[in-house]
Amino acid sequence: MIAAKNRAEENNRLKSAFLSNMSHEIRTPMNAIMGFSSLMLEVEAEEKNIFAEIVLKSSQQLLQLIDDVILLSRLQSEKMKIDTTNFSPAELISDIKKMFMLPEMNKGLDFEISIPEKAEKLTIQSDKNKIRQVITNFASNAVKYTEKGSIELGFELCRDQIEFFVKDTGIGIYEDEQLRIFDTFYRGEQAISSAIRGTGLGLNIAKELVNLLGGLIGVSSIPSKGSRFYFTVPLVLSPPLQPEQQISGKVQKEAADFSILIAEDEQVNFQLLKIILKGKIKVIDHAINGKMAVELAEKNRYNLILMDLKMPVMGGIEATKILKALNPRIPVIAQTAYSLPEEKKLALDAGCDDFLTKPIKKETLMAMIDKFIVTKIK
Repeated sequence: MIAAKNRAEENNRLKSAFLSNMSHEIRTPMNAIMGFSSLMLEVEAEEKNIFAEIVLKSSQQLLQLIDDVILLSRLQSEKMKIDTTNFSPAELISDIKKMFMLPEMNKGLDFEISIPEKAEKLTIQSDKNKIRQVITNFASNAVKYTEKGSIELGFELCRDQIEFFVKDTGIGIYEDEQLRIFDTFYRGEQAISSAIRGTGLGLNIAKELVNLLGGLIGVSSIPSKGSRFYFTVPLVLSPPLQPEQQISGKVQKEAADFSILIAEDEQVNFQLLKIILKGKIKVIDHAINGKMAVELAEKNRYNLILMDLKMPVMGGIEATKILKALNPRIPVIAQTAYSLPEEKKLALDAGCDDFLTKPIKKETLMAMIDKFIVTKIK
C-alpha cells in the first residue's frame, strides 16, 4: 500500500511537471509568434524582415516540441516498428556532420569525425532513421551546451555491438546528475543556471529509441570539461552496398514547363503553395477535393499532382487510387498534416509516389519537384 501510494504521488508529480513544462514551452514561442506577427503590421520593411525571422524560428521551435511530445507518447504507449535497412555507419556520420557544418547550426565550433580503421566501407543492418535521430539529438545538445572548442562524432566496434558517440568540450554534467539526465523533463542544474532553454524531452526520447533497438545508452562527463554521450546497438553485418544504377530511358524536363495540380481544401494552404511555385511552374491548377482532382486530371495533362489526404467529398487516398488506375505514370505526392509512419505507409500503398508532411518548407517542396523533373519518355 505504501509503495502504491508513493507511485501515485510520483505519477501526480510527473503529471504536474509535464503540464507546467508544456505550458511554458508552448507559450514561449507562441508569445513571440503572436507578438511579432502583430508588430509586423506596424513597422517598416527592414524591421519586418527581422521580425519574420523571429516568427519563423519560434514556429520551428514549437513544431519540434509538438513532434517530440507525439513521438515520446508513441514510444511509451505502443510498440513502434523497427525499420531495418542496410546502411553505412561511416556515411551516416558524415551526413550528420555536413548538416552541422552550416554556420547557423554549429556556432563556429570545430566538428570532427572518428571512424575506426577499415570501417569506412562497413555496412550494417539496423534502423538507420532512429539511429540518425539519436545521434542528431546528441549533436544538437552538444552545440547547445558548448560555447567554444570542438565536437566529435563517431563510432567504435565492440565485439557484437557498435557504439555511436558524440563528444564535446561543453559545460559538462555533475556526477550525481548523470544517472537522471535521461529521465523525462530532467535538466541539469548548469543548464538551468546558464539559462539554456530546453524541454527535457530529447534525451528521454533518445533512451526510448535505443531501448527499442535493443541497445544501451549512457554518458560520461566532467563539469566544465565536456561530455561524451554514447549508445550501442547490436552489430549485424550486411553485404556491401551496391552503387546506384543510372536510370535509363529518362530525359530532363524543365520545371518552368511543368503543369501541376494541387488538391487542397484549405484555401490558405493552397495560396501558400501557389506563392511558393509562382514563376517556377508554368501551370498551377486547384482542386478543392479528391473528386474534383480526378475530374481535372481526366481533362488535363499534369506532370505532377500534390494530393492532400484529408478532404471533403472524396479524400486523397481514394482519389489517388482512381488516378493511378487511369494513369499509373503520373506522379502523385501526398501532402498532409498527419505525420505518423502509418499514414505515410497508407498513402504509399494507395499509389502515392512520395510524401510531404505539413508544415511544408519551400526548400523541401522544390527538392521534391526537382526529383520528378526527370520524366519517362513516352
